[in-house]
Amino acid sequence: MEVDQSEAAAAPEVSDPAAPAPIEVPDTGEPGVDEVLAGLWALADTPLAEHPAIYEAVQRGLAEQLSGAPPPRASNPEPPTGLG
Repeated sequence: MEVDQSEAAAAPEVSDPAAPAPIEVPDTGEPGVDEVLAGLWALADTPLAEHPAIYEAVQRGLAEQLSGAPPPRASNPEPPTGLG
């Protein structure tokens, strides 16, 4: 019995059951927070061993955004003097 190729081509594509379902994340209304949260999208393409660093970076970025504090400046690693 021959298989009609047009029927085989018209068959619906079966998705990979192991693939994660797409997630739609709504905007928070705060562009800085949305930018930090976008870092979570890297998890899907990153080895599991690197996930903690991504979570830590997102947590740090959210804390900075939500506190209103500017991010630390790498160009001035010395603490200010004369505060005592």
